[in-house]
Amino acid sequence: VVNEFSARDVDSTRLRAISADVVSVTGGSIFCRCKATEYLDLLRSLPSRFEPEAVVIEASGMADPTVARKLLSECKLDQQYSIAAVLAIVDPGSFLKLLHTLPNIRAQIESATCVLINKIDLYAPAQIEAAEAAVRAIHASVPITRTQHCDLDCDLFTGGVSGPLTG
Repeated sequence: VVNEFSARDVDSTRLRAISADVVSVTGGSIFCRCKATEYLDLLRSLPSRFEPEAVVIEASGMADPTVARKLLSECKLDQQYSIAAVLAIVDPGSFLKLLHTLPNIRAQIESATCVLINKIDLYAPAQIEAAEAAVRAIHASVPITRTQHCDLDCDLFTGGVSGPLTG
């Protein structure tokens, strides 16, 4: 399930090249009132459409993942779905600014089971270290992995991550 905040759906198009079993919700965050009904209806329909073993939700960068558990519980979908992992992606060039301007960024780090410090090839070591320190200040025990292009071996359904972890 791909949540594209904008009306132009770039991610789903790319993912459909890998698998036809991609469903998209565009034009708003699935965890806000503007798209929550569409998102919940989609989750209800998935078992009849795909017989999924697991569902990966790629939420918009604006999403507050703490809302996901609440929505599942309120709609009794927590009996069918559980959240195995929350992966947060940090861009060292914008993270500190966004952290102070968008409350959902803090919620993403607080909820994360793994944080990727991405684009390490584009930023100075000091910027990368500052981003890591800010993540640690919010969620001291979360595994952090430095990546380029979000390249990571992981099992999203058990929260397992392989590769060089820092911290």
